[in-house]
Amino acid sequence: MVSKEIVERMILLHPYLISTYGATARSVIKQSINTEIYDELIRHIKRLTPQYAPWGPTKKHLKDRISRKKWDPQVLQRMFELLAKDDEVEITQGDPNKPGRKADHFRWIGGQ
Repeated sequence: MVSKEIVERMILLHPYLISTYGATARSVIKQSINTEIYDELIRHIKRLTPQYAPWGPTKKHLKDRISRKKWDPQVLQRMFELLAKDDEVEITQGDPNKPGRKADHFRWIGGQ
């Protein structure tokens, strides 16, 4: 159990912690939302890679799966850019023998 005295001391300490360490609720929430989006994209890439073999799902396939979430499009685009740097996801342009515009395909190449 936490005593009233401890709570009062923490309340007094809060402004110091914010100014010194920059720990804001907004930054914590923002980070957790980014993690949620990234994890959701990874989950769908893992699940859909066999279904869309050999290239993997396109960005449109992934966006269709998460469209009900109503995430900020700019944040979502940043998460797709981060996927390009992930060692367990390979991004290709799809079948080079097919005519037309080439879409980015996300293929899971990591472990389980």
